[in-house]
Amino acid sequence: MQCDRYVDVLAVRDRRHYAASCSWRRCLVLLILLAAITLSLLVGTALAQVPPHSPGTICYTQFFWCWAQPPGPPGSTCICPSPNGPVSGVRG
Repeated sequence: MQCDRYVDVLAVRDRRHYAASCSWRRCLVLLILLAAITLSLLVGTALAQVPPHSPGTICYTQFFWCWAQPPGPPGSTCICPSPNGPVSGVRG
């Protein structure tokens, strides 16, 4: 009888250890997800990759960029065509 009790105690310890390690893993996964979500919110709008260019040949809008037509001084206003009509931007 005592041998059976000893086996039961080991089984309970194993379950507790498993539950504790499972809980620790859940916390780690939640922490990683929270960090990823926080970083994505801090970045804001995603910046598109812009090819190498001479200053003033790219027109940056709030959400996208286009080649400035015609090129001009950096910082001046420009217009990019879009499906919804022209969108104003700044040359860079």
